[in-house]
Parts: sequence; structure tokens; C-alpha cells
Amino acid sequence: MNNWLLNIATILCLSTFIFGQNNVESQYLSNDGYWYSTGIVKKSSGSNYRMEARNIALSGIARQISSTITGIETRITSEELVKNKDYGIAQEVYSSTISNEINATIEYDVEDVEKKMYGKSYHHVLRLSKEKYFKNRSNKRNNAINRSVSILNNLDTYPTKASITNLNDVVIALIPYADENLNYALNEGQSINLLGHAVSLARNYIDRIAVDYAIIDYPLKNIDNEFEFVIRVFDSKSEKTINNLHLIDLKSNRMLKNGDKGFFNVKGKISRKNSYKYELNLKSSFPNFIIFDLDNKFYSFDDQHFKNQKPPSITLFNLDNNYHSVPRFGFELITKNIIKGFNKDFQAIVYQTVGLNSESDYNKLKISPMGHLLEQVDNTADFAISTQIVYDDFNKNQYGRYVCYVSAEFTFSTNKQFHSRFYTVSDIRGISALSKNDAIRDALETINKKYGKEIYNEFKKTLPN
Repeated sequence: MNNWLLNIATILCLSTFIFGQNNVESQYLSNDGYWYSTGIVKKSSGSNYRMEARNIALSGIARQISSTITGIETRITSEELVKNKDYGIAQEVYSSTISNEINATIEYDVEDVEKKMYGKSYHHVLRLSKEKYFKNRSNKRNNAINRSVSILNNLDTYPTKASITNLNDVVIALIPYADENLNYALNEGQSINLLGHAVSLARNYIDRIAVDYAIIDYPLKNIDNEFEFVIRVFDSKSEKTINNLHLIDLKSNRMLKNGDKGFFNVKGKISRKNSYKYELNLKSSFPNFIIFDLDNKFYSFDDQHFKNQKPPSITLFNLDNNYHSVPRFGFELITKNIIKGFNKDFQAIVYQTVGLNSESDYNKLKISPMGHLLEQVDNTADFAISTQIVYDDFNKNQYGRYVCYVSAEFTFSTNKQFHSRFYTVSDIRGISALSKNDAIRDALETINKKYGKEIYNEFKKTLPN
């Protein structure tokens, strides 16, 4: 009899608990004015069950808002909608960003409705005013648009670390409102979709990031000396340097340090084993980038001159700014012994001959001896020899011979820091009974034979390493 009564009592208690629990959940259903959600957690010692129940209730409200406003559940099952409205942003990033925004919006606006124990379970019921939420959402949307417009109007016109980071911030701010009208007229007056524009510009900027190198010091005399080259990360469109990106030497697996003006300086010695391979780590350069998956870029610099010593090159500048034109043979003749010395000591030389016919060209050359400012020169050589030949007009003398006096100025310049050395020969007499050009030839041959080796030895003192 007692056992029968005990069973009856147990059944009644259990029924009361189940009825109470179901009654709580059915009592607080979302309606036109509020979203409701109940968080239920089993009470256990040592656990923060109250906070856990509240978080569950918050998540329940957030899911209702997400389903109502953004249609995330529909997106997950509709790839076409993803393509059309998600701007190519990864779905999990898209959903996570929206959820974070919703949680931040509702965190302090929810109201406690009921906090109560039902048996061993703790129940926490929350509600959120729909009117209040949509008002706050509208304010946040307007703030996001205004901030995004300000960033886009003041954005760098080429990729920088700051400009790409700013575009990422714009996308994060606008994702929660992707289904709404985000068209806006920027400074140029053209109406654009702010989110789509930011995504497109970010992709364009990332694609334009490039890496190249240039040799700035090379052992033209002593092969045991180091060469040095600089690596730059730059915008392939504007050619502007991009600073503070992570460039990794794959051989040492270390990140290179920026040198002067954003360049990375690398030194080495000539060896057939040389290999210079680098990774531009965009993922670590932009760790919070969410717009699309970043692919690191890889570069290999297999310059033959890192493996085998290269012969020096010389550019010959013929400065013909005299009132009386120098004969075509003149510059070749007067530099014959100078060039012979270079051939003997260095075995191979690349020559470029550039004729300058005006005083303005000559002045440019004096400012920049290696010809960087001269459009006539395609590539700057290791060395430059500029030769100016000057003579006064002359006629036959009383003996029927042409007599002239020729002066020449030689300038030898190195590509390294533009070191220069000058040599001048003045008033060298030339004579011929045949023609003016033959008299000039006679003077130039005298200069070449008498001074050529001496001029070369002077210039040789300027050669680096």
C-alpha cells in the first residue's frame, strides 16, 4: 500500500514539472511586438549555469532576427542567391559577420522576463522589442554608410597596407546590410553600390601588388666582394612602393626587414649555387582580411649574374654641341686607347653610343652622368664615358695647309653613387694639306696616342671594388 502511494506521488511531481516546463516555453512566444527566447540549463555545481542560460536565450533571439532580416537559412541552400547578393564573400564569413553584428546590437537591449528553477533546470526567458531593434539597426546602418563613404572618398588611389585594411573595414561594416539599398554617390558623382565597390576595389588592389628587384652594387673587379640588390614590393600600375608587407626568404624562412624607402636589401657572393626565392605573405600581412581568400605570391630571382660574374658595360656619350660639327670618325678615334684598356682588363664590354646635339642635353648629362634623364638611353650601363670635342673654325694657312687646334674633355662616371672623374686636353695642333677633316683627324690621333693610356689609367682609379 505504501509503495503504491509513493509511486502515485512521484508521478504527480513529474507531471507537474513537465507541465511547468512546457508551460514556460509555450507562454512566451514571439509576436508582432517582441522576440522571445528561453534558455534552459541543467543546474550543476561549479558551473555558471545562469550565464549559460542567458547566452542560449540571446542566441535564440539572434537566430530569429537573422532568419527574419537576412535570410541566412535561405542563402545556405541557394547558391544562386549567394552569387547575386554575397559579393563573392565566403558564406561562413558572411554569416559570422552578420551574427556578430546582431549580437552586438541586442546585447544591451534585451529584457529579462523570467529567471526560475524548474526542478533541476534553470530557465531564463528574454525578450527584445522589435521596434527598438529596428530603430537601433537603422541608426547603425546609417553610421556604417557614412563611415564607409568617408573612407572611400579619402582612400589611397593605389594599394597600400592602410588602403586595403580600410576596404576590409568597409566590407565588415556593410555586410549586415547587404540586402538593403547601399547605392551612394561618391565624390566623383557616380552612384555605386558601396559594398560591391569596396569588394571589387579590394580585389583590384590585391592583384596589383607585385615584387621585383634591381642590382645596386656588383663586384666588377674583385669576384670575392659581395654584390647587393634591392627588392621592392610595388603597385604594378602606378609603380609606387608598398611598405610594411611580409616578404619571406624561403631559404632561411625569415621575414626580410625593410631598408631605406621601403626596399629590402639583400647581399650575396657570386656562386653557381645561388638561388633567391621569396614569398609575399599576404595572409600574414592582412591577418583580419575577410573579403575573399588571400593567396600568397611567390617569386624566384634567377639572375645569371648571381651565378657568374658579368662583364662591365660602358655607355659612350658623344657631346657634339660645337658650332662646327665633329666628323663621324672623331669620337671613335679619340677613345680608341681608352676602350682598348677596358677590353684588356675586363675582356668583355657592352657599348652603347649616344649622340647628344644640344646644350640642354649636355647639361642634363652633367646633372645625371649615367643618363637617367636622357630618353635616348634605354638601359643604364655600369660606366659612362662622355667625350666633348671642341675646335675653332679654320682655313688654309699661307703654306696651303689646314691647321686646327682641338680640345677635348673626358668625363668618366660610375653607376655607383655617380662618382665622376674628369680629364681635359687643350689646344692640340692638327695639320693636313688634304682637308679640314684630315687636320682634325691628325689632332685627334695625337690625343689618342699621347694621352689615351694616361686618361684610361686616371679613369681606372674611379672603378669601385
